[in-house]
Amino acid sequence: MKKMTWDEWKEHELAKRQQYKEMGVIDFETIRAEKMWADPNVKDEDVPAVKFEYDKERGEFMFAGYINQVEH
Repeated sequence: MKKMTWDEWKEHELAKRQQYKEMGVIDFETIRAEKMWADPNVKDEDVPAVKFEYDKERGEFMFAGYINQVEH
């Protein structure tokens, strides 16, 4: 996994979403996550999320993977 800062990850995600939009692809994982966030019956620990960890050497948060999310 490539180490990415918050800003690099955000840029990567925006580019991916723009590419999906141009190709006409439906991102079901995003739709699923949005529905789970809005559902009060879903426990917080079950909601898909992105994980960042603080890197003391760089002094910023680094992308550390996904939580409860299927990666293809």
